[in-house]
Amino acid sequence: MKEDAAWAWSEFLNTREWVTQLESSLILECGLVETRKQKIVELEVELQAKEAAIKEAEEKLQSVEDEVSMDKVPVVAKAKTKAIEKFKKLDEFKVKVIKCFSVSYGFSLDA
Repeated sequence: MKEDAAWAWSEFLNTREWVTQLESSLILECGLVETRKQKIVELEVELQAKEAAIKEAEEKLQSVEDEVSMDKVPVVAKAKTKAIEKFKKLDEFKVKVIKCFSVSYGFSLDA
């Protein structure tokens, strides 16, 4: 009977030690979980800040693109005007104008 009591007491102590180890392990895991939760929150805040910076950069880029396209319109118009003026000075333009007038004049005579 003493042996059974000693064995039971030994099992009790072993079980108690095992429970203590599990509790310690659980405490460590809870600490790790809390640490991970804090890291997640920090990363979410950082992500939001970076997303805001990206959005701001995209808006600035769009603004610059709009400004460039607005600046481009007068430059393109000026370039076209210069090209037309240069073409008008060429003999090729004069020949085409004369041909057009000749054809036009010929049609008016036929009518």
